[in-house]
Amino acid sequence: CDPSGIRTLGIITKPDLIDKGAEHDALDLANNQSAQLELGWHTVKLRSQEDSNRSKSRSDAEEDEAEFFSSIPWNVLAKTDVGVPKLRERLQDLLLQRVQAELPL
Repeated sequence: CDPSGIRTLGIITKPDLIDKGAEHDALDLANNQSAQLELGWHTVKLRSQEDSNRSKSRSDAEEDEAEFFSSIPWNVLAKTDVGVPKLRERLQDLLLQRVQAELPL
């Protein structure tokens, strides 16, 4: 439980399913404006059910995701705050920071 939002990293999924014209709400959230978290927000576009059924590879899915986040209006988000590969890096860094802070040297 993290009522003050100090340790929480927000994750926004399926931005491709947001109705056209409603993206501004998701972008406000992703930019830590409408709901602030100390660690901010990260946005990912995961494989669709159709992609899973066709056994789309992880690398192909990551290429599709990168293309999606380079398109308007999603291209305004920081490159460090979008995509599964960057989320992986971010979570690894956060875990390392927590371990270093909590365990004695």
